[in-house]
Amino acid sequence: MRRDIIGLATSIWDFKPIVTINRCSKFEDRIEVEKKANKLTMVESFAALFGSNKHNKLLLLFGRPDVLMGMTLAHEMMHAWLRLQGLIGDRKPERLVEEGICQVMSHRYGKWFCSRGFKDSPYKKTDEQLQFTKDLNKYYANLKKTDSDEAYREGFKQAMHVVKENGLKKTLDYIVKKGRLAPKMEEDEDNCVDTKGSLPPHKNDVAPPQGLQWAIAQ
Repeated sequence: MRRDIIGLATSIWDFKPIVTINRCSKFEDRIEVEKKANKLTMVESFAALFGSNKHNKLLLLFGRPDVLMGMTLAHEMMHAWLRLQGLIGDRKPERLVEEGICQVMSHRYGKWFCSRGFKDSPYKKTDEQLQFTKDLNKYYANLKKTDSDEAYREGFKQAMHVVKENGLKKTLDYIVKKGRLAPKMEEDEDNCVDTKGSLPPHKNDVAPPQGLQWAIAQ
């Protein structure tokens, strides 16, 4: 497992129970957690690995700060959306391309959450908590650029550059159609500005990923 992994993957032979957190209550400095265990069946494992019309589970480690949990969901939901577009099997993009665009979605969620997303939270944050959230997001944004895994590190840099050049929707259209990013530009990503890209038109426009509207709006 990667040192900073938050999502959780299971192998086809791993049928250990999946622990779900039903309820969490805080009493002063003590936290009580109500858990429920559901055993992963072989059918569910095959469906998760090879694709299926069934609903599959997304497993997340419990207890992470809200901004990291949201960033993880944005990343993993982007994986799921690509699968729903038919990018499986022979059509599956290279790992660098897929992890790169998923990291971009994670990054965009973090920016959104720290700018105004937390204002909609039912739990009011103190000024100290808000600053901690922003610092944590900034740390993870920098970590994406120095990740020890090349697919995550270089994929993020390349995908971020292409999104800045062409916009998110055109980039997603291109990935769905070609299975790769648009040809890489020469300018440094930090000096890029948003422009109208010149990607070939896609006759069937890709619908924005459901649940990720907040990121596309940014």
